[in-house]
Amino acid sequence: MSPLALRVTKLVIFAIITASVAIIYLKLFKRPPVDVLMKMNKKSKFNHDFGAESFRTVHPVLEENEKGPLDELSDTEENDVSEDDIEDSDTYWRQFIEKNHFIPIGGVYNKCEGTKLQLGSVILIENKEDGSLLARTFVNFTLHDNVTSGTFSIKVKYNSKDLFEYSWELCELEDDIPEVNRTFTCPIQAGKFSKVKDKTIPGYLPAGRYQTKAWIVDEHKKTLLCGYSDFSL
Repeated sequence: MSPLALRVTKLVIFAIITASVAIIYLKLFKRPPVDVLMKMNKKSKFNHDFGAESFRTVHPVLEENEKGPLDELSDTEENDVSEDDIEDSDTYWRQFIEKNHFIPIGGVYNKCEGTKLQLGSVILIENKEDGSLLARTFVNFTLHDNVTSGTFSIKVKYNSKDLFEYSWELCELEDDIPEVNRTFTCPIQAGKFSKVKDKTIPGYLPAGRYQTKAWIVDEHKKTLLCGYSDFSL
């Protein structure tokens, strides 16, 4: 092969590789503009399980002889949650979303399985400072006992396929954040909590559907909070 022909061949190969990379980028990583993304996720999701059904995870159940005082308390509290309580909480959060014209992409509950009491909502908003997307979580709940340790776990699905799963020690979760900016500090004192937490949705995530499940259990394996989200990029 002559030098000219070799050079042309290399240029053709380079052009093919470049075009292939561009196609992959446009197909997977090039997201629509933020305003389009907001409209994509604006469809009504009231009475939506926010992806809960896709996980169908049943947490281990303690045997009677393994239960501690907090677990017994949990059983009592669960029985005290009536259908009216559940309906009232659903109505409160629905009205909260509607009144503020928010785009809901998730919910926070008192447990992961069965009939759940809604304790919070997750919305999608634009960060006006840099144009990025934020998932903002609102949660109101009552912690009946002090928590000295526990676990924070998360599972993520991408286009219905398992993508990521990990657990952290609850009291080490925000070690890299200044204490004044932390969601909580251990031991967590019993009481009423009203929190608002922003989480930036990374710009490097490829386009597609994301479903997440995150839950917190205490040192007695009692579920304190469980959240689900379902959104598209």
